[in-house]
Amino acid sequence: MTRGIPKDTQTFWYVDAVEEALCFGWIDSTYKVIVPGQPASQRLVPRNPHSQWSELNKQRCRRLIRLGKMTPAGARLLPDLDPGQFKIDPKIINALKRQPKAWAFFQTCPPLYRRVRCDTIQIKKRDTKLFQARLAKFVAACAQQKLIGQWDDGGRLMAN
Repeated sequence: MTRGIPKDTQTFWYVDAVEEALCFGWIDSTYKVIVPGQPASQRLVPRNPHSQWSELNKQRCRRLIRLGKMTPAGARLLPDLDPGQFKIDPKIINALKRQPKAWAFFQTCPPLYRRVRCDTIQIKKRDTKLFQARLAKFVAACAQQKLIGQWDDGGRLMAN
């Protein structure tokens, strides 16, 4: 399994494994390098019905449903997939607004990007140090008018 943005159909990509797992109610878990320089091990496990869902995996599920790939086993575990239910933490909004250039850029970003990036920050709300570090990196990127991180699976989540 290869990590990164899918570039061809001959390679088994990490995101393909995640999508397949989601279809059946499973999720990726521990990623471990067993032998340096050799392919790593990716553990897939049944999803805990009470676990939190990332915005990225919610979007993957929206796509899988649209493509007719979601199975009843996977569908039973789905959360509310309405993107309108996502709320951005006020601390993130305030930090962006303190830098007008960052706020202006943020408002032009695709809605999926805004949800995925903000979600990766606010899921660490209880870890103040990590929350602040992710927030600072995000605001700095917005101020530089840069999209950062993996957020659309190489474009496949933005395609109809």
